[in-house]
Amino acid sequence: MSNRSATRKTVTALLVVSFTIAVIWTLQRPVIPSETLEFSLIDQPARSLADLQGQPLLVHFWSTTCGPCLQEIPHLKTLYRDLAPEGFEMVAVAVPTDRPDHVARLRRAQSLNYPVALDISGTVNRAFSGVPGTPYFVLIDSRGQIVKRHLGPWPETDLRNRIKALLATGESADALA
Repeated sequence: MSNRSATRKTVTALLVVSFTIAVIWTLQRPVIPSETLEFSLIDQPARSLADLQGQPLLVHFWSTTCGPCLQEIPHLKTLYRDLAPEGFEMVAVAVPTDRPDHVARLRRAQSLNYPVALDISGTVNRAFSGVPGTPYFVLIDSRGQIVKRHLGPWPETDLRNRIKALLATGESADALA
């Protein structure tokens, strides 16, 4: 193997490791967005993060072109239907690249029963330290503390159990993180 080939492999390996560390670090950072952060909801008045404090909140970043995001819609609808009466709140935030008319059309076509927000400027995305991909979830306890970040489809039973634990205690679920 030549020195040039070995150098390329080393550089490639370092880039992969660096990227992996950056993603893990981002997912683990407990950055708490400002309470003044506003969600621009479709078909509803805007709501701030402060409006949603005092109850467990799931912020779900998704896209109309994300297959796994679309596959999760039925269980997210069921989750919201079942747990919202107990004090659970959720906001599904469409990524900035989604066209507003596509988001609105999908919301109507899928009869989404939970709040859906547009993030055209990327403000919400940045407030949560960037979204590494979709689907991406941020679970926040009733005190406004981030207790879990999850990239990729979130198994329904695990998600439901974590939210129910937050509802049962009304406190931070640090043990669940």
